[in-house]
Amino acid sequence: MNTNSSFPCRKVTTSRLSCHFLAGIVSWAVFLVALPCFADEPATVRINNGRIEERVKGTLRRTYGSNLVDADTDGVTVAGVTKDGRIVEYKNGTLRRTFGSNVNRVQVQNGKIYAQLKNGKTAEYENGTLKRTY
Repeated sequence: MNTNSSFPCRKVTTSRLSCHFLAGIVSWAVFLVALPCFADEPATVRINNGRIEERVKGTLRRTYGSNLVDADTDGVTVAGVTKDGRIVEYKNGTLRRTFGSNVNRVQVQNGKIYAQLKNGKTAEYENGTLKRTY
C-alpha cells in the first residue's frame, strides 16, 4: 500500500474497520449538529375559514384561531387580526396576548408588529405595547 496517500483510510497503520467506524461517527455527529437547522424551517400562514393555517414547505402543520381576517408571521411569532379589529398574537400555536383596536392589516418583522389602522395610520407594537403611531 502507498503510505504517502492523503486519504487516511489508505495508511498502513490504520485498519479499514476502524477507518469506516470513525467515518460513521463523524457523519452521525454532522447529522446531529445539522438537525436543529432543518427543524426551524420558515413557516407561511394564511387565513382559511377564519382560522390561521400554518404551513412548512407547503405542508399543513397546524390550524388555530377563530374569526380572523388577516395574518402574518416572521417565523417565530404569528399575528392575526380578528373581525372586531383586534390583534391576536400566537407563538407555537398558543395564544400569547390580544391587543389593539381598529386594525385592518398586520405585519410582523423582527418581533415587532406593525398594524395598519382603519383611519390609515400605522401603529407599531412591541411585546403588546404600543410604541408609536405614524
